[in-house]
Amino acid sequence: NYLVNQSGILNDPRYLRENGKPVLFIWGFSVPDRNFTVSQADQIINWFTNQNLYLIGGVHSSWQANSSWFAHYQKYDQLLAWMESSLTDLNSQKSQLNGWGMKILPHAWPGFSWNNLQKTVFPSSYTSRNGGAFYWTRLYNAISCGADQLFLGMFDEYDEGTAIMPMSDNHPDIYNAGGTNTWGNYLDNE
Repeated sequence: NYLVNQSGILNDPRYLRENGKPVLFIWGFSVPDRNFTVSQADQIINWFTNQNLYLIGGVHSSWQANSSWFAHYQKYDQLLAWMESSLTDLNSQKSQLNGWGMKILPHAWPGFSWNNLQKTVFPSSYTSRNGGAFYWTRLYNAISCGADQLFLGMFDEYDEGTAIMPMSDNHPDIYNAGGTNTWGNYLDNE
């Protein structure tokens, strides 16, 4: 309410719109570690639906296995499954969403790393960029499934290794507290 009524954010011509409605992306109600019930999520989404918004729901990549949330998912205009794993997954998701009269919003990301944010030891929780080949495959899959839009994630998310914004190749040394607590792995513009 503050952003709309006091700040007038929807009056900004740069605010993203779809089908004439302001876009709102809400992430994660059905993600297991978020601890929302379907009823709680429905109450929140119903309020936003009454604001005449174009709603995008961010869900876990395995959302199709979570049938208790299907009625909730259908309250959105689009779903974005975070880090889906294959073209087969995208085709299955698109078929399900089309059956509900919804559009798919594939997620394309250039690589991934928990090594700094979660202090894991390289190469656990790490997906190499492979000189851009990993990103290219995500983009190719999004187009191949017939999507007319995609979500690039993320522009500046250096902490998870998904940034597409250029970064410095002059990074700090990997954390090492006297040789006993080594963690981290810095990516470069490769």
